[in-house]
Amino acid sequence: MAALLIGVVWAIWHLPAFYVGSMSQSGFEFLPFVLRVTAFSVFMTWLFVNTNGSVLWAGVVPHMMFNATPRAGIMPVGWIILVAAVVILVLAGKHLRGRRRPRPQLPQSVFLRQTAGPA
Repeated sequence: MAALLIGVVWAIWHLPAFYVGSMSQSGFEFLPFVLRVTAFSVFMTWLFVNTNGSVLWAGVVPHMMFNATPRAGIMPVGWIILVAAVVILVLAGKHLRGRRRPRPQLPQSVFLRQTAGPA
């Protein structure tokens, strides 16, 4: 759910670029853009969870590739990312919460637990 919400917020963040003629978004329609960005957010969330929280591999590199592919003449990226997001949501949606890591304990809490007698 967070990936979908972040995707919508991320798309709205780009809304001003649709009104500036020199920006690449000015040539796009907004609704398909929202769908692509939301799907890309799902993909990036899946990457983030599966790279143990690497912002470089889950955020920076995919964003650069997503921006560069249309300039390289690779146009079906929007459809590919939509299909990938649907597959991720269907197959791995409930596992996107991340791996549970044990909470670190302060040394004091371990000491107090060992020395405290029964209540």
